[in-house]
Amino acid sequence: MTTKNRLCMFFPIFILSVGLFTVGCTRTNAEKATEEIPFPAIGENSSSTEVSAVEFTAVRYVTARDGLIMRETPSTSSNRLGIRLYGARISISKRSVFPETIGGMTAYWYRGNGFNGIPDDRVRDFWLFGGFLSPEIPDDVSPLLGHWNTDRGEWFVWDFWPNNTGSFSIRNGHGILFNWTLIEDTLTLISIPTYEFEESETMVAIVFVDNLSQISFTFVEGRLEGREILDRSNDIFY
Repeated sequence: MTTKNRLCMFFPIFILSVGLFTVGCTRTNAEKATEEIPFPAIGENSSSTEVSAVEFTAVRYVTARDGLIMRETPSTSSNRLGIRLYGARISISKRSVFPETIGGMTAYWYRGNGFNGIPDDRVRDFWLFGGFLSPEIPDDVSPLLGHWNTDRGEWFVWDFWPNNTGSFSIRNGHGILFNWTLIEDTLTLISIPTYEFEESETMVAIVFVDNLSQISFTFVEGRLEGREILDRSNDIFY
């Protein structure tokens, strides 16, 4: 075989080898570039629920009178997950890295959970715009709203939710669910039947509001008896 023929056979093989090497390099560079893309900035659209955030634990209350929209990610263009009512208590676990200005208000977005009451969708890991959240409960909602520790013992807690439902429970979740009304100083609780308490029961207490951080009940009807003092709790729970 002549030298010319050998070169003709070798040349296509050489070109094919170079081509494969080049494609391999290009793919590697593309993968590397993808790894270096950061999370989207606050306010940008994203199909992923993973966002940049920093640890931040606190209790906040909803101050938007028409309720505050829950979002899947910290953006007004993100999917809506529902609404949290005026005065709802929110346990915060994270906040956005950067604040955002919406409607002339500049604030961080906050991630957390909190319920309107029973029944509830129990949505967790939602985001709320911080312009409508406050560390103080609004002064024109019922003073009962919130999460309370009681002098009955460290394992007992009260919850009063914005849709006029609530619970008196042991911290492991067992207890009484109820509908509640407060007229002047008279609190009426009507228990909601559950697998633990199959029949409804009415309980009545006289309420003394010392301030927004402490109240006391004196029960005059129903299974709960005597007087107890409730202190507003800043416990974080999820």
